[in-house]
Amino acid sequence: MAQPAHQLTSLPQKAIHQYFLTTYEPIIQLYYPASTIPKFNLAQNCSVQCESIKMIPDRWFVVDKVYHFAVSFSLVGSTYHLLANRIGIRKSHSTAETFAIVFGLGVTKEFYDASLPNEHFSYRDLIFDVLGIGLGYLVFIR
Repeated sequence: MAQPAHQLTSLPQKAIHQYFLTTYEPIIQLYYPASTIPKFNLAQNCSVQCESIKMIPDRWFVVDKVYHFAVSFSLVGSTYHLLANRIGIRKSHSTAETFAIVFGLGVTKEFYDASLPNEHFSYRDLIFDVLGIGLGYLVFIR
């Protein structure tokens, strides 16, 4: 588990370097999923050495993307129906809550994927989640 930043001043430089690697490397992978990016290693004298790491490719059109689209689409319809018609929440609030719930589930699923050994966080999956949410809005809510 990573330590809070205010506790880093008493740690050796190698431990600080490891903290920043574990904290920021997943963020870098999120924004550069299909490319090769440099990985920086700080030597004891603070010079920077660069070695390349290979990122996991994420294709646009695979069956997984269809699943993301279809599940988001169907969750919009069922969640909105549950909130607006069964529970009785106002339609404007039901719409906003439906978007938040379905998108939140998509993001949670991606973070879960990132925690698995042979999986990764895919912003392309989130794009298909958003497309499914948009079509679900047009079909079920509007």
